[in-house]
Amino acid sequence: MILTGPGGRETVIACGAALFNVRIGVRRLGFRPAVDLLPEPGNPAHLAHVGFAAHAPSTPDETLMARAIAHRHIHRRPFGPERPNRRPDPPHRV
Repeated sequence: MILTGPGGRETVIACGAALFNVRIGVRRLGFRPAVDLLPEPGNPAHLAHVGFAAHAPSTPDETLMARAIAHRHIHRRPFGPERPNRRPDPPHRV
């Protein structure tokens, strides 16, 4: 992801989204997620550790979010100054 985020910001955002999906998946399996953020202070690449905690049925909202995971997608192109989902202005004719 160096080409899209040389500072690593987009990578961390993507990892945060993946962490959310993992937490929802653990809830859908009927457990509470045990999340340890930045578990190795000297290793900035290890952003989180996720484990299983107490058994607890998922809520209806968590079930809906778990079902939505398969329908999500990512944006892999670089971000530019133009607004997303906006067609470029047509060229001016002389």
